[in-house]
Amino acid sequence: MPALDAWTALPLLAAAAALGLIALRLRAVAFVAALDGASFGRELRTRLEAGQIEAARALALQLRPAWAAELVLRALDSREDPAQLKYAIEDARAELELAAQRGLLAIRSLGRIALPLTLAIAMVELGRGFNPELDRAWAAGQAFTRGVFVVSVGIALSVACQLSYAVLVREGAQRLREAQLASDALFASFGR
Repeated sequence: MPALDAWTALPLLAAAAALGLIALRLRAVAFVAALDGASFGRELRTRLEAGQIEAARALALQLRPAWAAELVLRALDSREDPAQLKYAIEDARAELELAAQRGLLAIRSLGRIALPLTLAIAMVELGRGFNPELDRAWAAGQAFTRGVFVVSVGIALSVACQLSYAVLVREGAQRLREAQLASDALFASFGR
């Protein structure tokens, strides 16, 4: 690894920020918010059709903070009035759609600017290699090494951001399908 200066540290800082954001979003969407939507919907429907509202609430509380469980908890308080139930579910779904999108724009943007940013930094580094005050061979070698390092970081960051964006979109859509199954169970049990 070449000696770090401000120019070579910049892509590393961007990579650290992007990887931190990716890790936080992946944890939230793929692990914290996840549950088996089909099983949850069946169990919820069974409890609601049997009139066991508190058992359904206990099930949702047990599976919290899964998104589908959060939706059910918000909707159970509005079950008496079909219009209120519909509003509570639509409001919760809108919030979940926003939660599914959270951080995606930043990850996508970092992935798109990583390579152009690092190419520009590599050009600066290569330009610094022609400093007449330094030993030309040593300076050129250092500049080339830094340039290759910076571009490599940019390529890796771009690929990581694009792949994680695709995974996060897929996982967010899965969480929304799970919430849809839960809302279908609520509507089936309480009537539309």
